[in-house]
Amino acid sequence: MRALESTLVLALLLGASVVLVPSFGGCHASLPLAVLVALLLAGHLHLEGARYQMAPAYVAALGFVTAAGLRCIAHIESVHVSGLGYATAFLALMAGLLCLAMPVFRLPKPTGAYRIGTHVRHLIDVSRSDPYSDRAGCRELMIQIWYPANPSRRGRYAPYRERAITTWRSAHFSYVKTHAMLDAELPPLPPRFPVILFLPSWAGIRTECTVLVEELASHGYIIVGIDHPYSSSRVAFPDGTVACRKFKGDEDYSSEAAFAEFVKTANEQIDIRAADARFVLDSLEDLNRDDPQQLLAGRLDLDRIAAFGFSLGGGAAAEVCSLDERVKAGADLAGMIGRNTAERQRFTPFLFMFEGMYDEEPFVAEADLSGFPPAKRREIAFSLDQFAMMNQLLERRGGYWMTIPGAEHMHFSDMKLYSPLRRGSVNPVQILRVIRSNLVAFFDHSLGLQRATPPTDIEGASPLLRVKKVDPAVPAA
Repeated sequence: MRALESTLVLALLLGASVVLVPSFGGCHASLPLAVLVALLLAGHLHLEGARYQMAPAYVAALGFVTAAGLRCIAHIESVHVSGLGYATAFLALMAGLLCLAMPVFRLPKPTGAYRIGTHVRHLIDVSRSDPYSDRAGCRELMIQIWYPANPSRRGRYAPYRERAITTWRSAHFSYVKTHAMLDAELPPLPPRFPVILFLPSWAGIRTECTVLVEELASHGYIIVGIDHPYSSSRVAFPDGTVACRKFKGDEDYSSEAAFAEFVKTANEQIDIRAADARFVLDSLEDLNRDDPQQLLAGRLDLDRIAAFGFSLGGGAAAEVCSLDERVKAGADLAGMIGRNTAERQRFTPFLFMFEGMYDEEPFVAEADLSGFPPAKRREIAFSLDQFAMMNQLLERRGGYWMTIPGAEHMHFSDMKLYSPLRRGSVNPVQILRVIRSNLVAFFDHSLGLQRATPPTDIEGASPLLRVKKVDPAVPAA
C-alpha cells in the first residue's frame, strides 16, 4: 500500500476503536481523529490519486467524519455508536485487503549502468490499409521507445500504463512508476546504440514486459515496443481515440474446428504483426537520417538490430527474423511460431525460452497420450509439433533452448507482479532476474558487442535455468 493509503486505513481503525471503547476518550479523541481522517483522505486523493480498491475506506472516512461531527459538534445522539464503529473497522479492513491484493506495485530496478528515457511516437503506414480500423483506412501504430538517458538530466518518470487505456479495474496501473524519464535526452556518448524491437502477446500491449525492456535499455540498447491496434487490448492515439481489440478468437483446443480456427487466427496475427515490425524498422531508418523531434537522428546502430517477443509476440519476432535481413538475432519468450517461419532458410541466431514443464512428461516426444481427454491431447500434440519446428530453426540458425523450472507462462512478462495472488510457487522477481540477465547476455553475444558474455557463461548463469546450446548446421553467410 502507498503511504497515505496505509495511514488512512490505520487512522480509521483507530477511530473505530475510539467509537467502540468509550474509555479511549469519546469525543475528545474521536473529533481530532475525524479531522486527521479528513486531512489524510484529501491528501491521498490529491497526491496519490483515487482507486477503486480504496472505495470502502472512502465510505468509512465519510461516515466516520460525518458521525463524529453530528455527535461531538451538533450533539445529535441518534448515531448508532457500535454500528458506526464496526462498520468503520470492517470497511477499513476491506480496503486494506483489496489494496494488498491489487497493489500499486514496484518494478524491479534495472541493473545496467545507464539511466533510462522513454518516448512515445505515432506512426502511419500509408502503404497498407487497415481492415479493422474505424479511422481513415491507413495502418496506424503507436510505439514506445526506451533508451539510455543523459545522466545529467532530471524529469518526470513515465507511468506504467497510460490512463487513457486503463479501465476501472486497471486504473491503479497508471499510478505505478517506471524507471524511465519521459522524453529525456540520450547521452552524448557513445554516438549510436543497438536496436531491439519488442512485440507483445496475443492481446498484449507494449508495456507488458517493462521489466525486460528497462533492463535492456539500462545496458545500452534502444528498445522499440509496438502496439498493434485492434489486436492489442487497448491502444490510445494522440487525438484521444482508443482502439480496442477487434480480432476474434483465443487459444482453444475444445474441438478440431475450434483448434483449427485458433491456429488460423494466430498465423494471421503473426503475419500482421511482422508487417508492423518491418514498417517500424523502415520508420527507424528514416528517423535515424532525420528525426523531426531531434531525439533519434544519428543515434541508432542499424547494423545491430534484434527482435524479441512474449507469447504470440515471440512468434512474430521469429517471423521478422526469418523475413528481414536487417534483424541479426531474435528471442521468443514462451510463444508459438508461425506456419512459414520454420521453412525459411535465412540464418539468424535465436533464443527460445519456455516454462520448465515442457521438458517433462507429457510434453516430450513419444509420450503416451492415451489417458488424456481429446482437448489436452490436441494441446500436447500441437506443442510437440511446435517444438520440433523450433529445433529445426535452431539447427539451421544456431542459438539456445532454455527452460525455467517452476515458471508459468505469465512469468515471462510483468503480470506476476500485479498481485501476490498471482505469484505462484516461485518468486516472480527471481524468474524475471534470470530471464533479463540471459536476454542481455544473448543479445550482447549475438550482436557482437565488445562486452559480450561468452555462451559458456550464459549456460551457467543460474540454477533456475536449463540450457541447451545448438550450433548451426551451416554457418551464416
